[in-house]
Amino acid sequence: MESACPVCQSQIDSQGNIYIDQWFASLGLFKDAVIVHCKVCGLGRCQPYPDQTTLEHFYEYVYRSRESPWALDFGTLRRHRNHDPRSMAQLSLALQFTQFGIGDVFVDIGPGWGRSFKSAAELLPNPDMYAIELQKGVAAAYRRLYDVTTYSSLTDLGTAQPTIVLASHSFEHLPLPALNELLIDLACLIRPGGVLVAEVPHVDMRHHANVRGNDSPHLLFCTPDSMFRILEGAGFETLFIDTCCGLFDQKPSSGMVQMDATIPPGGRTRRSLLQAIGARLPARARRAAYSMAEFLGDRRGPRSLLADVNFRYGGNRDCLRFVARPIPGSRSGHTCQPAVR
Repeated sequence: MESACPVCQSQIDSQGNIYIDQWFASLGLFKDAVIVHCKVCGLGRCQPYPDQTTLEHFYEYVYRSRESPWALDFGTLRRHRNHDPRSMAQLSLALQFTQFGIGDVFVDIGPGWGRSFKSAAELLPNPDMYAIELQKGVAAAYRRLYDVTTYSSLTDLGTAQPTIVLASHSFEHLPLPALNELLIDLACLIRPGGVLVAEVPHVDMRHHANVRGNDSPHLLFCTPDSMFRILEGAGFETLFIDTCCGLFDQKPSSGMVQMDATIPPGGRTRRSLLQAIGARLPARARRAAYSMAEFLGDRRGPRSLLADVNFRYGGNRDCLRFVARPIPGSRSGHTCQPAVR
């Protein structure tokens, strides 16, 4: 195990934190894992990482399977009916830093349910939309619902240069070397003036070790400082970075973060508590509930939508959102690698 942080070269807390594997413990992916973190920039990393072959098999065949809490049947996936606050907030933020022309390219890395494509169609002028996704059956679903072309790697995009690349809760699933490679590839792929907008869980082990939720299957645990340094090292200028979404549970009298003893480990934020409840449902009921939530979506109007927690920034919040632009010439001559994971 390294003694220095690979991002800022500062000292690592060698003791580590227990890796909370609430969802996939039976697979043994993280049975020997701990989370080590940097004492200066706060970057946390799962150690040891599962090997590359195991990770690829997990995301291709297990992560969205019927037995998973994140089960998703692409064959029966329906178009999202209403506004999706998260992707609306992410794309609205990106548009503060770039101009998206008619027919420009929008790419989503790891779109999941594909909600971002509905938001992109509403916010962007006639976007040419692409997905980067490894899941089986996803290409036909995205094409059927949103007229989106799906590839398994960035190099399949060919000469298409995106104006906006979205990566919502995808980066935390990558080992740090793979994330660095992906960001370097994006720095040479995004068109001049285009931007990357991304979101990851905000987990700072210096402060959140006793209030965080489930860890699996995340491999990276990011802070604003560590993410800024990672982006800089890959050739990006960070235009915006801040915490967003829900607040960690706080003690009302002092505002200090504390563990709520009434909420079990793996469910200490409001969001992870709801996930923990869902995980205890029978598989059939869980899939039906997720399908209903996806179909109905958010019925609120524009004014109340802007009041959604996804449009809230600053403070001790559980997500980290950022916009970055490739620095011109920083990756000249670089050849994009063939795989995202």
